[in-house]
Amino acid sequence: MANRRMTQYQVNSKGYYNQHPYNNKESRWCDLNEVPYARNGYLYGPETVEDQITGQVYYHLNMHYNNNYGKLYAAMAENTIDPTVFFKEGDSLLIKHQQADVRFTITGFSSRAKNMVGTRHLNQDWAFDQEGWQDYKKQHLDGKPQENWKVWSDRSAFWTTGPVQTNEQHGKIARFWNWQAVPKETFLRFQLLGFC
Repeated sequence: MANRRMTQYQVNSKGYYNQHPYNNKESRWCDLNEVPYARNGYLYGPETVEDQITGQVYYHLNMHYNNNYGKLYAAMAENTIDPTVFFKEGDSLLIKHQQADVRFTITGFSSRAKNMVGTRHLNQDWAFDQEGWQDYKKQHLDGKPQENWKVWSDRSAFWTTGPVQTNEQHGKIARFWNWQAVPKETFLRFQLLGFC
């Protein structure tokens, strides 16, 4: 039979939970000490997400954990309600994209499905400097056999990322199951319609 002792976190937990998809040593420490968890330019709290780059505050939707959001999810899936009830062009929200929260600015709605179309502002856009790597190999490796770890270590220095302001993807779609957090005005619309 397995030993099922409670961890110190479970024993000392005060019921403070920052809402985010990450579960690591730092996030558990933040919950235990009742402080927001910082990651990728966001400050995750129990009710809000603060964008540390733009200064905007978003409110969690939690579609998967709240019964009222379950109603919204069903209404959106059955096309009995569309996003134009909650959002308008120019609004922003956080959406889930490739296991991370990203900023999304609405530029329009698709005509048939009423999907939100807009611009994703990614936190990171990794690019590999192939030319710099080739120059480095010629100067330093000179065709000599190297250990794999050394090659990977040297090669990793040639990966770079640009600033968030220049990392935009235009004409992207944000479907309702990717919505994570919205500004206060939009959150109040959700509350008025009984979806939170």
